[in-house]
Amino acid sequence: MEIDYEPRFLDEVVLRAAGARPEGRLFYRERERVYAIGDPEERARAFDRLNVAWCERLGLARSLADAVAEQPLVAGGVARCGVGRPPDPRDAGAELLVRPPEPGEPPAAARVLRLLLPPEMLLAPDTLWPFLRRELQHVADMLDPRFGYEPKLPPVMGGPAHERLLRDRYRVAWDATVDGRLVRAGRLPPGARAEREAEFCRTFAMLGDAAPAAFARLFDDPTPTHAALVGFVTAATRGAGRASGACALCGFPTADLEPDPTALPVEALAEIAADFPQWRPADGCCRQCADLYRTLPMSRANEAALPGIR
Repeated sequence: MEIDYEPRFLDEVVLRAAGARPEGRLFYRERERVYAIGDPEERARAFDRLNVAWCERLGLARSLADAVAEQPLVAGGVARCGVGRPPDPRDAGAELLVRPPEPGEPPAAARVLRLLLPPEMLLAPDTLWPFLRRELQHVADMLDPRFGYEPKLPPVMGGPAHERLLRDRYRVAWDATVDGRLVRAGRLPPGARAEREAEFCRTFAMLGDAAPAAFARLFDDPTPTHAALVGFVTAATRGAGRASGACALCGFPTADLEPDPTALPVEALAEIAADFPQWRPADGCCRQCADLYRTLPMSRANEAALPGIR
C-alpha cells in the first residue's frame, strides 16, 4: 500500500520528532538550506522531499506500515492510504473511500484509506498502536465479504435523532466485537475488555442485568457479521421502546397503540417490512404509524394516476 502524508501534517511530525533526537541538529541544518531557495514553489517541494526523507530516517512511518501488515485484507485490498490531521481531535479515525473501478482495474485500485490523527499521536506508541489496530480492524471488516458490511443502516422513523441513536448503538456493538478479536490476538491488553464493557453497559442500559451477558456474546464472537449486529441493535432498541411505551416504528412515546397490528392490510404490512425489515407485528406500533402505512398504498396509487407534468 502506498502511504502519503499531508505536507503540513508531516512537517509538524518531523519537527516534533527531530527536536527530541540527537540527529535533530543535522535536520535543522538541512532545513535552513532549504529556506535559502528563492523560488517559492521549488522551496515548498524541497521541504516536502526533506520531510519525507527524515520521516523514513526517524522511523516515523514504521508503526503505520507494521499495523497495516497485521491486516492482510487491508494491505492487499487498498491501493493508497492518505494520512492527515482531523479538523477536530474527536474526529480522529479511519475512513474507507471507494469509487467505481475503471474497466479492467483491480478493486483495490478504487479504494483509498483516509487516516486522520493528531500529529503528536504518531510519536506516542502507547496511544498510537491501540488506535491503529482498532481502526484497521474496522476497515478489515468493511472489506471482508463474510462480515457483509453495508454503509447504511435500516431506515428508522423519528427523524435524525433516532437515526443518530441507532448509529451510535451500532458503533458500540461493533467496537465490542473489534476489541474482542484484538484481545484474543494479543494486539490489545486484556484490560481493554473492562473498558469496552463499561461503555457497552452505559449505551445499552435498557437491557438491565442482561447487558453483561449480551456484551460477552459480542466480545467473544470470533466471526461477527454486520447483519447480526444490526439485528441485535434494532432488537434492543425495539425492546427499549416497548418498555418505555414508545412506538417501535417512529420511536415516540405514546399511550395510543394500534390494538392489533396483525390485522393491518397485507399491503400495509409489506410497506412496513420494506422500511423496517426487523419489525414484527408483535412489536406493536402507534395508531399514527398504522394509519400512515394503511393509506400509503392508496396514496401511491392516486399519485400514479395523476397526469404527467410536461
